[in-house]
Amino acid sequence: ECAEEGLSVVEASGDHWEEAALRYSMGVIRYELGDVVAGVRDLEAAAGVRRRLRDKIGIAEVLNRLGLALVDIGCHLQALDYFERSLALAQEIGDVSGEAVSLRMLAYVHLAQVDGDRKLCLSLYSKSLALSRDMRDILGQAMCHEGMGDALVELHDPKAAAKHYSQALSLREAASKPFFYADAAAAAAA
Repeated sequence: ECAEEGLSVVEASGDHWEEAALRYSMGVIRYELGDVVAGVRDLEAAAGVRRRLRDKIGIAEVLNRLGLALVDIGCHLQALDYFERSLALAQEIGDVSGEAVSLRMLAYVHLAQVDGDRKLCLSLYSKSLALSRDMRDILGQAMCHEGMGDALVELHDPKAAAKHYSQALSLREAASKPFFYADAAAAAAA
């Protein structure tokens, strides 16, 4: 109810950037609280506002979030399309962070599919990991290692999986420490 009131105020003000941000936030919150239909509706509305603003970074962000929702409800092929479109936008505008996230999302959907390509999944996580290292994104690196571990378990390589899980744990522990310790720990884990 408060969000709807806030949206009315933002729409009346004509601030489309705030409208897009609010619609995105409302969509994520509603979706996470279990109201899938309303959440997806809000995310699609946010995508529409981002398109009118020609905000390619914002569009890519919304496509990734909609893709995750589609994976959750089992629409893997449509999710792949959203993640690929997000990746293309990130690459077009040189958004390295967005590219790393989109690559992780593509890898995730290949892992989530029963008949997904696990080797492609590893390749996508590896590309995302390289970008995350370049940006010193500790949590991004940890997520890549976790995903690679999951894929390697499915490929029946528990030893390699354990190495990736160990790397992920070290990175997550480093991320929970003050910045200067986290940066040194991430460099040591690389």
